[in-house]
Amino acid sequence: MADLTATARISVDSVEVNEGESDYVHGGNLDGPHAGFTSDSYGLTLEGWLLSRRLRIEHVEVLSAERPIARVPLEVERPDIAAGFPEVEEAERSGYRVKIGALKLPPRFEIVLRAKLEDGTRLPLARLQGRRRQLSTPAGEDLIQPLMVNTVGRSGSTLLVTLLSSHPDVVAFSPFIKDARVSTYWASILQDLAEPSSYLAAFDPPDLEKSHWWLDGEGAELGDPEVENWLGNESVDLLAGNCRAQIEGFYSHLAEAPGTRFFVEKYLPYQVVPDLLAEIYPGAREVILVRDFRDQLCSVIAFNRKRGWSDFGYTEGGDDAEYVRRMMRPSLVTLAERLGGEGTHPYLVRYEDLVLDPDKALTGLFEHLDLSSDPELVAETVRQAQESTATMHHHRTTSDPAASIGRWREDLPEEIAAVCSEELGDLLLQFGYEA
Repeated sequence: MADLTATARISVDSVEVNEGESDYVHGGNLDGPHAGFTSDSYGLTLEGWLLSRRLRIEHVEVLSAERPIARVPLEVERPDIAAGFPEVEEAERSGYRVKIGALKLPPRFEIVLRAKLEDGTRLPLARLQGRRRQLSTPAGEDLIQPLMVNTVGRSGSTLLVTLLSSHPDVVAFSPFIKDARVSTYWASILQDLAEPSSYLAAFDPPDLEKSHWWLDGEGAELGDPEVENWLGNESVDLLAGNCRAQIEGFYSHLAEAPGTRFFVEKYLPYQVVPDLLAEIYPGAREVILVRDFRDQLCSVIAFNRKRGWSDFGYTEGGDDAEYVRRMMRPSLVTLAERLGGEGTHPYLVRYEDLVLDPDKALTGLFEHLDLSSDPELVAETVRQAQESTATMHHHRTTSDPAASIGRWREDLPEEIAAVCSEELGDLLLQFGYEA
């Protein structure tokens, strides 16, 4: 495995390509990058060709963690492919090329390329594995550090954020009024502006009259490798520092007293944001919050029904079994993987413990975070949180939180409970539940 050099931002360790003729295509290839490739920039260029046999190819999808991060049309001229397939009209423009901003990838990443055909068929093209160097920003030990609650919807995250922000050394913005995502907002801006299509747009603007033109560049070569290299590495590090200053400024303004240790926000398992925050905040900490996944499913269904529209990844008229397989399992697998990581010292909190014995649950969490866990302070924290949540009946789908524990035994149809057991049984055991 190639080691990252002192300056390299990206290293590609392995590449697997599905090339050759099939019923769907005459052939195709990923021309670059190859295994062993390194780059001094946070931009990664993917290029190759693909030639359809029967059905038109809509685009090539680039995925990370099973989520699309780019869709690329086949519009690059490939005279070499045209010469090899003179009878195929589409061969002249059968190439694809895209620059990916690596800040949308985790530090250890896997990229999958697949083609989408006009009938919806997806064809796997290639798989890359590699590493991204962490952002380089000043240490900033005195900053208010992120306390990241990583979880899925209807797991009790608002309750946990309220409990945490009731501690005098933790700040949050009105958890039961607004679901604030200030750090996600600035981290997303960082990801977008670190895209080559953005920072190169300043040198060949597509249309200055167009809204957000700085996000719509083509990512074409600048013609000055040294300047383009600076834009793709040192400039990105400076931008990360600016975004961190915005987050720090907001929470410093919000904190009632100097010396506040943490700001607390929620995050979703598929997001790269926690990794980015851990890179620019040396003291970032992560809490993995889970709830018996069967009760969580009941809460999602009931909450959607209560409000009259679908949320939490539930499509209109969605099938419950498909939701378990397509949405719940991948997110929970990611949470389990994060729990085994070391960068943010993840700590597991279970919703049931918060509800049934909040003093004990919070004492263990505060001790892990090196926060004061004096029994009187913990009791006062719980009391304040209970006052804050007393009137929030619109957020609940049962008479009280304790009634929501084990509700799946009555609420879930037998066939859906069986799907949960089949798809989530191993994860239930891993997080300390009975399968």
